[in-house]
Amino acid sequence: DIFQGELIVGSLAAIKLAQKFNKKSIIDIHNIWAIELVEDGFLKETSSRFKELMKLEKYTIDNSDGIIVVNEYMKNFIIEKFDADSKKIVVVPPGGEHLLHGGLSTINSERFREKKIIYAGLVNKREHVDLFVESIPKIQEKSKNTHFVISQQGEEIQNIQKLCTTLSLKPFFYWNDSREEARNFFKTCYLGILPSNDNISRKLGTPLKLLEYMSLGLPVVANDVGSWCKEIQENHLGLLCSNDPADMAEKILTFVEDQTFYEKIQKNILNSIENRFNWNVILKEKLVPFYNKIYS
Repeated sequence: DIFQGELIVGSLAAIKLAQKFNKKSIIDIHNIWAIELVEDGFLKETSSRFKELMKLEKYTIDNSDGIIVVNEYMKNFIIEKFDADSKKIVVVPPGGEHLLHGGLSTINSERFREKKIIYAGLVNKREHVDLFVESIPKIQEKSKNTHFVISQQGEEIQNIQKLCTTLSLKPFFYWNDSREEARNFFKTCYLGILPSNDNISRKLGTPLKLLEYMSLGLPVVANDVGSWCKEIQENHLGLLCSNDPADMAEKILTFVEDQTFYEKIQKNILNSIENRFNWNVILKEKLVPFYNKIYS
C-alpha cells in the first residue's frame, strides 16, 4: 500500500515503485547527503555534483506523498530550502527503550565509586571530540576520582590519540563489536559526552548516541549547537555548554561533584525515554496516524 524509502537512494526507488504500481510513497530523511559531503570535505558547494544531488533531493521531496524527518530544525530547513509542503511532513524523533529496569541503586553505587566519563560513537571530524579531550586536564585538576573513556573507531582517532599524548592524557580507548557488549559497558559509565561541530548537517541529524545514553540512564553534557540540543535543555536530560573546554569541564564537574543533581537528571532521562522517546509511544502518536493519513 505504501512504499517507504530511507535516504536519497531508497527514496528514489520508493517513489518509482509507487508510481509504477499506483501506490503512495513516503521518504525518510535522516540528513541532506550533499550538505554532509560538503561539510566532510568531499564536495564543493559550487560543484556540478553538489547541484545534481540537491536536485535529486528536491525531486524526492516534491514527488513523495509523505516526508519523515528527525527534528523540527530539519522540517523547517527543507521547507525553506526545498519549498516542501509542511502538510505532508511529520517529525519522528529517534526512539529508544529503558534498559535499566530494576537494580538502579546497585548500578549507581558502581557509577559513584568509579566515575567514568564516556564519549561513545565514531570519532569523526563532525563529532568535535577534541573539545572533550581538551576539557579533561581542567577536570583532573579538581577531581581525582574520574576516568575518561573514548571509543577507538573513526577517521579522526589517530589525531585524537596524538592530542591526548600532547596533553599527557591517558584515557581508556575501547571498542565493542556488538551492541549488547557496548550497552553492558555503558551501564558501568557515569556520564555521556556529546560534543558536536556547529554546522548544518549536525543540526539536521539528531545523534543516536543521545538515545543510547538515555536508554542507560546516563546524563549528558553537550556543547550547544541548537536544534536537537533543545531537547536536552527542555527535557532536563543534562547540561549544555559553550564551545569552550573550560565550560565543558565545569558542566561535567557539576555532575561529578553533585550526586543529588545527578540522580535528579537521571530520573528525568528515564521518564523521557519511557514516555516521550519510547518507540511504542512514537508509533502510536506519530507513525501510525501518519501512515493512515497518507493511505487515505
